[in-house]
This record gives sequence, C-alpha cells and structure tokens, in this order.
Amino acid sequence: MGNFIEEELRDLPQEWIELLNQMPKIKEQIVRDKKVNKYEMISPYFFSYFMDDYKLCESFFCFERGKEVFNNLFELYGKSETAESIVKDLNEDELKKLIIKHINGINYLLKMKDEKTYDIRNMEIRELTGEQFEDDYDANDIEDSDIRDSCNEAMIYDVLPKDDENPIAAFDEALYELTLDYNIIYYILWPLGKIDDVDNPYKSYVELWKRGLKPYIIDENLLVVVR
Repeated sequence: MGNFIEEELRDLPQEWIELLNQMPKIKEQIVRDKKVNKYEMISPYFFSYFMDDYKLCESFFCFERGKEVFNNLFELYGKSETAESIVKDLNEDELKKLIIKHINGINYLLKMKDEKTYDIRNMEIRELTGEQFEDDYDANDIEDSDIRDSCNEAMIYDVLPKDDENPIAAFDEALYELTLDYNIIYYILWPLGKIDDVDNPYKSYVELWKRGLKPYIIDENLLVVVR
C-alpha cells in the first residue's frame, strides 16, 4: 500500500507524486480534476489550488531552470505590488522604446518560422481605448492574430522542451487558465528554452501589460496600443 499510486497520477514525474503525498488536500483535488481532464498531465486548474499563496507551489518547479520560471510567475501573480502600483503613464519616447523592443522580440520568433517581419520605422503608432479598438477592428481579422499563432508555434516547436524532457513545460494549459494570454504564458516559460545572449522576447509585452497597455499589429503600417 505504501507504493500505491492513483491511476490519475501515474503520468506524473516521481518528484511531483512525492510532493502530492505531502499535500493530501491538493492531491485529492488533482485526482478529481484529472478524472475529467484525463489527457492533460497537469490539471488546467492547478494554479487555482494555490491562489492564496503561490509560494506553496514553488516546490513543483524542481526541474532544470524551474526557479527562473517560478520567479517569472511570482513576479506577475504572487507579489502584493500589482499592476495598480506601477506608474501607468509613459511619455511618448518611453512608449516607443517599449514598442520597438516588442517588435524586435516578435521578429526574432517570426524569423524562426520564416514569416514576414515588421519594421517599426514604417509603422504609425496609434493609441485607442478598448471600446474604440472593438468598434474599429476585429481582433481575429488583423495581422496580430496570425503573428500570435506563428510566435506560439515557434515557442512550442523551436524553443521550449517537450513535456517528457522537462515536465514544467506541461504547465502551459494551467498557465492559460490563470493568465488567459499566451504572450504571458510564454514570457513565464521562456527560461526553459532560453537561448544565450537573447533577451526574453515577451519582456516588453509584459512591461506594457503591467501598465494596462496592450499592443496589436494591424498591418505592416499600423500598430495600435489599447489602453
């Protein structure tokens, strides 16, 4: 009986099984949720079990570069100083510098997929409210949608390890349940496939997000920043 492992947990690494044996309530929730989400190694609701204190899940980041990944997660969702505590207003030069870095990060990933890249020198930067953006554009019918798909593919197939190489990569769906934003997910997971001398390509996006700003590439001539 001491070596009994519930069927729902048999696809987990031994390190996680041992941790769950020390957390009976969390283990019970995971077993229950995996009965429904049987094809996911990690329950999509994993982080909701720790929402009162994300530090309690830090021990699950026990594989290579896991500490860096957890630090990214905790930076955004674990600290008491949230986006509201950051000065949201940027002057025009500061905003443009972040946008340029954001475009450079996108271009780095697009080149991996041999996709079209973007030259910020040819782009107008226009600021809109969320309501104005929804009135003027369909988020699924602008180039940003295809860019996001290509960057996601680059991260999945060219940057991040497979789940069996590093189980932390399997947190992607659970992170989506937490963030609802793949750009945030890949910012958090970037260290798993980190490339020497290459900054996290999602860092500038996150800096904008912290300030309540979200960039959308409409086409090669226009980038919209939504407040």
